[in-house]
Amino acid sequence: GQTREDKIIRLESLMDGVLTKEDFMDEEFAALLHEHKLLKEMYQNHPDVLQTKIELERAEEEVESFRNFYGDMGEREVLLE
Repeated sequence: GQTREDKIIRLESLMDGVLTKEDFMDEEFAALLHEHKLLKEMYQNHPDVLQTKIELERAEEEVESFRNFYGDMGEREVLLE
């Protein structure tokens, strides 16, 4: 992402008149978009997040199999067999 030094350089350029306010805002927006992309990738590839995703998918499959089983036959009929 953007480093603190990069932001300081942009702010100094703005204060010195090298960058217009619009150019500064455009560069800041681009830097924040890039940082957001990097943080999102780090989050999505985090081992804990991946493990939780796998566990959630397994639980959803199990719930779906129960729905299919009990949806075809009523619960009462299944228990009476």
